[in-house]
This record gives sequence, structure tokens and C-alpha cells, in this order.
Amino acid sequence: MQENYETVTSLGFPIPKPELITRLERGEEPWGEEREIPRGTHT
Repeated sequence: MQENYETVTSLGFPIPKPELITRLERGEEPWGEEREIPRGTHT
């Protein structure tokens, strides 16, 4: 994924850096804490 990101940006396409790459660069776990998916309320 990181290689693909670097290749695309080297070609001049301005895309935001994925959070996964940022986490890996900081030495963090790639999949951090599990986040609960908010559920809509049904009435």
C-alpha cells in the first residue's frame, strides 16, 4: 500500500496519505482500537 501511495504521488497526483501509512510511520499498531459503528435508531 505504501509503495502504491508513493508511486501515485510521485506522478503528481495530489491524494491524501491514508491513515494506515501514517500510523505505520509513527510506529503505531496498524489497526488501533476497534471502533464501534454507530447504529441508527429505529422508531
